[in-house]
Amino acid sequence: MANNAMGIVLRDLALGDTLRERAAARQHQLGATDKELSLRLREHTAPVDNDELWDHLGHTAIESPWIDQPGYAGRSAAITRWASG
Repeated sequence: MANNAMGIVLRDLALGDTLRERAAARQHQLGATDKELSLRLREHTAPVDNDELWDHLGHTAIESPWIDQPGYAGRSAAITRWASG
């Protein structure tokens, strides 16, 4: 368990800032912080036909496992699907 935790820490140090900056830039384009966007989605007030929103959600879903679960089996399928869609 300690090795897994260290792996997460090391991957976060290597990738975390970049991934957080990318997410923040996408959120800025949407005009919302992470918390505001989450609230809008939960309350069904975010426009679901917004391509930028779907772009942000897709990239977030693909990027999140890079730190916590780099061996996640569905990640490569999601990347392939997202890149072709």
